[in-house]
Amino acid sequence: MRENKFLLSFILFLLILVCSIPSLATEEFGTIDLSPSNYYKVREEVYKAKDPSKDNIKFKVNSSLSILDYLVQEAYKFNPDIDISEYKIPVSEIQRIVINLVDIPELYFINPEEFRYSWVQDSETGQKYVTRLLMEYYMTQDEINAANAIIDSVAADYLAGIKPEWNDLEKVIYTNNFLCRNCSYADNIIMSSHTIYGALVAKEPVCDGYSKAFKYLINKVGVESVVATSLSMQ
Repeated sequence: MRENKFLLSFILFLLILVCSIPSLATEEFGTIDLSPSNYYKVREEVYKAKDPSKDNIKFKVNSSLSILDYLVQEAYKFNPDIDISEYKIPVSEIQRIVINLVDIPELYFINPEEFRYSWVQDSETGQKYVTRLLMEYYMTQDEINAANAIIDSVAADYLAGIKPEWNDLEKVIYTNNFLCRNCSYADNIIMSSHTIYGALVAKEPVCDGYSKAFKYLINKVGVESVVATSLSMQ
């Protein structure tokens, strides 16, 4: 009789434990495909749906880094499994955050072909929150160090040609001409062709590699810029 009571109490304890940790039982996975064939489609969906009344990439935990700054920090550490559960990012926002991440020119070593993420559903509100972002990197630290040395050298050459008296328009024209002189459209398109590596190191980018290189360089002379894409112009 005593053994039966003990067994019943133990089973009840396990049931309470499982119910109190729903994330262990409800974790699911999703994917974001940012391969070149899908990147423009996802990007247009994200920016068409943007609500200008709020900034969806500045989720914070107390006084910690914004979600975007945190992901950048972890990317530089080559972290393949980034825990973002504390940020309480709704699943509906993760595409926007990832698009903002891959738009950063310096993160050319992230593999954009497929981002995976895990999520759990809050048992009380029904809201789905992202818990982890899983990323791949297609370059090693040594390869990145070598590439950065070349990128820094090209940037130094670029800056040497800037005249202090130029206005923003003159800087824009100079930047365009500088890239036209230093790279040409890729014949053999590979993953790096879509990045500043393709434009400034391999010197054979495609359109988004060119635009990211333009953003990278023009920002160095104090001109703010964003990468613009259009499905209708593909």
